Amino acid sequence: MSGVGAVQHSASDPGPPTARPTYEQLEEENERLRRELDIERGRVVHLQSDIAQVRKQSMDMQLQVEAEEEHIALTLLKRIDQLQKSKEALALQVEREEEYLTNTLQKKLLQLQHEKEHLEKILEHEQENVVNKMKQQVDQLQREKVLMSSKLSKLQNEKVQIENALEQEQEFMINKLTKQIEHLRSDKKHLQEELFKSPRSSGTDLSSEIQSLRRQLQENEAKRTASQQTSSHDLEELHLENLHLRQRLARELERVEALASEKTLDEFEKETSEERMFNHQLTDEFDSRRFRSHSNPTPPSHAPPARRGSIDTSIAEPKWWSERTPSISKDRDDGAPHISPHSSMHGLQLPSPQLSPIQHHHQHHHASPHGHGILLHSMSSPAGSHLSTTTAHAHDLHSPGSATVHSRQ
Repeated sequence: MSGVGAVQHSASDPGPPTARPTYEQLEEENERLRRELDIERGRVVHLQSDIAQVRKQSMDMQLQVEAEEEHIALTLLKRIDQLQKSKEALALQVEREEEYLTNTLQKKLLQLQHEKEHLEKILEHEQENVVNKMKQQVDQLQREKVLMSSKLSKLQNEKVQIENALEQEQEFMINKLTKQIEHLRSDKKHLQEELFKSPRSSGTDLSSEIQSLRRQLQENEAKRTASQQTSSHDLEELHLENLHLRQRLARELERVEALASEKTLDEFEKETSEERMFNHQLTDEFDSRRFRSHSNPTPPSHAPPARRGSIDTSIAEPKWWSERTPSISKDRDDGAPHISPHSSMHGLQLPSPQLSPIQHHHQHHHASPHGHGILLHSMSSPAGSHLSTTTAHAHDLHSPGSATVHSRQ
């Protein structure tokens, strides 16, 4: 079409005044234009076929998209229906499970309450048995301690008597030897005076007599040194015997303290186990209540009122816990529990935790006239704080008699 228009335009417009083309040239031009026209027509036909194909494809795609949309909508509707049905089924199942869980938890709670009451009775019985047994053992240890202290005082008296006897013997020997030495010196002096007064012929007799006196003096000195050695040896033996007796007494006291500490540790372990059991029961009750509060956020309006004979599901604190809890306080600095010095437990006196066992022994010894009893003091361990017992010494080892013995030694 564009070629035809161009030919017409070229034919209508008068060209420049040139030479007119010949017939052959016009024929060639016409042939060329016809070929171009055929080419353009083929292109138009090809483009029209492409347009028709594209339109057909777009129609097919539109139909396919509509079919897919319809299919997706149907599947989504089916899925929504299934989800609604499953949701209703799950809601019913959850309600049934909640009812079942509440019933089972109530049954378990009642069972735990019965078990707790039974365990409390058993624990009270065991505590009574342990307390009675410990009292008997403490009485026995006190009797043994009094017996050991009496033995120690007896041995100290015997030691003092032996030392006094040794001192008397030493004084007697020293006095006797000094008298003999003075007598020998006086004899020597007298002999020397007689020697100066007598003639020189008797010099040999005097020299022999002097030698005999010297030998006698040496023998007396040897006897004196031997007696001193024997007395020092006896004194060392007495010192060793006294040391052995003191070591034996210290071992006995350590054994008594170890037994008392083991008993107190057993009591502390039992108390901690009871506290853990009580805390575990409290956590179980709290979890059950929280689960019930989550499962039933709003109580139904048709719920019946609580009856007078209904069972209280709250866990009551045991008697021993309410009696012992006020005496246990929390340390503000390190968070470790410690025992108040004025609290009482089974009738036993609790000293201040700042005092060491020896200081507390001296304090209790000066405070009580009898010197018997069980005292608890707080001891710190790497895992935490715990209680241990130590027995107060019945008699002070540094008595006046022992002081005199040490001064003589």
